[in-house]
Amino acid sequence: MLHFLVRRQTAERETANRKLQLRGKSTHCSEVCHGYSGQVSREVRRDESGGRRRFRALVAHSQVEALGEIAEMMGGLGLVVDTARSTVEALNKLRAQPAHVIVAAHTPGSFDGVSLLEASILNAPEALRIVLVSSPDEAVELDYRPPHAGIIIRLVAKPSERSRLVALVGEGVKLLNLVEEQRELVRKLSADQQKLQRRETLLDV
Repeated sequence: MLHFLVRRQTAERETANRKLQLRGKSTHCSEVCHGYSGQVSREVRRDESGGRRRFRALVAHSQVEALGEIAEMMGGLGLVVDTARSTVEALNKLRAQPAHVIVAAHTPGSFDGVSLLEASILNAPEALRIVLVSSPDEAVELDYRPPHAGIIIRLVAKPSERSRLVALVGEGVKLLNLVEEQRELVRKLSADQQKLQRRETLLDV
């Protein structure tokens, strides 16, 4: 009987010790995870504060109020925004400095945003190009365009569609950042390879 009680007390002590160890591990994990989360947040803040390149957007619209609203939305996404109230002005600005995002209104008879976006491929071939049309039927009519005009995304110019425009451009900016990061990585690898080749040349001499 005494032997049984001793074994039982020993087992209880071992169980208690295991629980303490598990608590210690849990506390340690919580502290580590919390510290890691803080580190990630600081890295994200540093990245947002100036680590990434700011991309340019051109907004072309004949109506001043709509032009200002769309330009403000693009600026809220971190883009450097330029505006134009005519297709001629927009093309001149693209020739002077290509944009990464181009948003143009299309109003038949008054503002030919489609022709503007088709012509923009010469100066901004990699740009995200979006045309704002007045109705779904008008968007369907734009299916018949020359293949060399490239991809033009069509959105109906309604207040309810503004959130889609913001989401679409936001995803485009993320993609632009990824492409820029890949290009920077390629540049870095190329520079490192050149340094290594120069070092090997010096060693051979």
